[in-house]
Order: sequence, then C-alpha cells, then structure tokens
Amino acid sequence: MIEYGIIDDFLPENELDIIVDTFLGEKSVGVFPLFLKDGVSYTRQTAPDKYTGDGIYFTHTFVRDGNFNSSYLDFLEPIILKFPNFTRLIRAELNLYPSSTPRKKHGWHTDQNYMHTGCLFYLNTNNGPTEIREKDGSSSINIKAVKNRALFFDPSFEHRSSTCSDKDYRATLIFNYL
Repeated sequence: MIEYGIIDDFLPENELDIIVDTFLGEKSVGVFPLFLKDGVSYTRQTAPDKYTGDGIYFTHTFVRDGNFNSSYLDFLEPIILKFPNFTRLIRAELNLYPSSTPRKKHGWHTDQNYMHTGCLFYLNTNNGPTEIREKDGSSSINIKAVKNRALFFDPSFEHRSSTCSDKDYRATLIFNYL
C-alpha cells in the first residue's frame, strides 16, 4: 500500500509569496541561479555504463548529502520548520521542468534506497502530476501539482515527475530528510 500525505495551503500566503518571488519572480531573473541538467532520470541501456536521459530541466541544489550548497537555504526555513518528525536534511533542491506538448513522463526512480521522508512542495499549479508506484509495481497513484501543496511520502518507493502542457513550467521544491 502506498502511504502518502497531502497538505494543501501548507504555508501562509505571505511566506509562499516570498519564496515564489525569490526563486521564480520577475525580480529573480538573472539573480537566482538555475542550472541546466540533461536527463531527469536515467535508465540503464545494454552496456553497464551506458545511460540515457529523459529530457532536460533546470535545478538549484540547496543541500546535497547533508552538505549546504546555497546561500538561499534560509528561504526554505518556513517549509522545513513545518516538517513532522524532522531531524536531519539529506537533500533540498528546486526543479523546474519546461512545458512540453504532449506532456512527457520522466523515468521511474528512487531518491535513496533506504526508508526516509520526502516532501514535494509545488510552487505552481499545472497539469504535470507526480506518480508514486507500489513497491511491487502493481499499482500507482497520481498526485496533482497544486501551488502551495506539500506531498509527503517515502521516496525509496519508485516515483516520477512529468512535464506540464498548460503552463510555461512545472516547479517544485524537493526535500529528503530523516
């Protein structure tokens, strides 16, 4: 059984506005650094060291493997302070997927191969869902991307994102924590 939780209206509007304006607003253009990555998830091909990507996206890494990588981490504090049972941040990043027609589903992946908590925080409403798959692959669920929604689940379960086709981009903050 896929266990997950959704909290809509996760942040007060004033806190949400600061985050969205800082990372995605007109004043952030050319100021907030986003980096192009080729391949959202990778799938192994016939050769053991050969992988193929499944599209491009833009990202900003705040925390990787528990190490702070960004001077913008303080902007995430209103979100992190609301995490249930939080002890340690493993990863935090912003992912921005350009729109595409038709929508493109990215490859299935896990964030870590051990149980932990993940939070996807949606920065805009769009038609690009997040899909989480049962451990045995028997079924999956789709979660709609709704601005100011927090999705909590164990990202050692396979999951995937997708692009959207109704907005210019799909933007999420991703957190992995213990």
